[in-house]
Amino acid sequence: MKGSIVLKKSIIEGKIDANDSKSYLHRLLFMAFIQDDLDKITINLKEEDLSNDIIATIGVLNKIGADIKVLGKTITIEKNKKFYSGKVLDINVLESGSTLRFVLPIIAKLGLAVRIFGEGRVLSRPLTDLTTLLTSHGYIVEHCDGYLNCYGKLKPSVYKIKGYISSQYITGLAFALALSDGGEIEIEGMIVSKPYIELTFQVMEKFGFKTSIDENGLSVRKERILEKEDSIFEVEGDWSSAAALLTIGVFSKCMEVKNVSSKSVQADSAIIDILSRANANVEKVSLGYKILNSKLQPIMKLDINSCPDLAPSLAVLFAFANGQTKLSGVRRLQDKESDRLHEIAVFLEKMGRRFELSDDELIIFGIDEDINEPLIYQGTDHRLAMAYTAISQRNLKPTTIVNPECVDKSFVNFYEHLKDIGLIIE
Repeated sequence: MKGSIVLKKSIIEGKIDANDSKSYLHRLLFMAFIQDDLDKITINLKEEDLSNDIIATIGVLNKIGADIKVLGKTITIEKNKKFYSGKVLDINVLESGSTLRFVLPIIAKLGLAVRIFGEGRVLSRPLTDLTTLLTSHGYIVEHCDGYLNCYGKLKPSVYKIKGYISSQYITGLAFALALSDGGEIEIEGMIVSKPYIELTFQVMEKFGFKTSIDENGLSVRKERILEKEDSIFEVEGDWSSAAALLTIGVFSKCMEVKNVSSKSVQADSAIIDILSRANANVEKVSLGYKILNSKLQPIMKLDINSCPDLAPSLAVLFAFANGQTKLSGVRRLQDKESDRLHEIAVFLEKMGRRFELSDDELIIFGIDEDINEPLIYQGTDHRLAMAYTAISQRNLKPTTIVNPECVDKSFVNFYEHLKDIGLIIE
């Protein structure tokens, strides 16, 4: 959906399928490119529309030696055995931080000379720890005006990385190890967003790799050869998108969010436990969850280090829960697609909700009352647009989303699906 839209308080009732998980699909695509056992890998989707981040990954992999084709709900991946050594490749990761952080160690291991371009804030987001590690092991990453200039070749080693910066660095390095059938990574300090590393392990194991992690670090080993029957993969539903829908569902008449598994290790599946703790009317149903209009209770303290993408939704939810909720682990939000910590403070202030920010904690003083303010979100962060959409259902005045197409980064047709079950969009 393109062009400014106006959302109004609505009677929302019905079922929505969560889209394909981009976190899961990213990992499937990279591992399908890395594996050497089979000539062709097939990935079956549940919907035809690909998010912008997945389009970025497919474009990058095709540039560096894959032959990826998308036909309807099917993706096929064949690796071109000829890599472009000696030729400088231009690749564009669009706005996808995941694509950038996953592909850097891979092109380093392959020894490709590459210029990496991007859009939005992607090239200015934190990358130093990863590029410093790669440079110290032979692969140079230079920040130039508007792109990264990359060349050299990553030397075999036990790589050392800080665990408290980004789990995506660790995933990218694990992919690089898989290119040489295994190795070790030493991890310093607490690992943030650990469920995302568990998701990486889950996918790698489907491709025949044995993975393990302990207080000393991470190891990857090739354990089995893929057979023809291992060549077809299915994609999980996306818990990040489901969390945004369930947040809207709290303020709706009744919503069922389908195509999500209670057994998923995706980080944002934590939304179900959080909603239950907040006394929301949520229950497990076949292939998903049902949520009814709910009067929420505040939660004394929520640590979101493992699920930072939930922060905008949680800030909205607990802005309408009578009492005080404390979110810890919020400083990392400053380095997302936007400075989400600042943007959350902006919408809380617009809503007339008191909050306190100190060190790594955000305290929200919620009030279970509708607001009566004409709100406008003019940014381009998909998670913020979804959060304002939830706010619109407790707003007696219109809520305007100036760039609704930004949600295509993670959930194409987000607004069309909501419109089908009652969201008023003008």
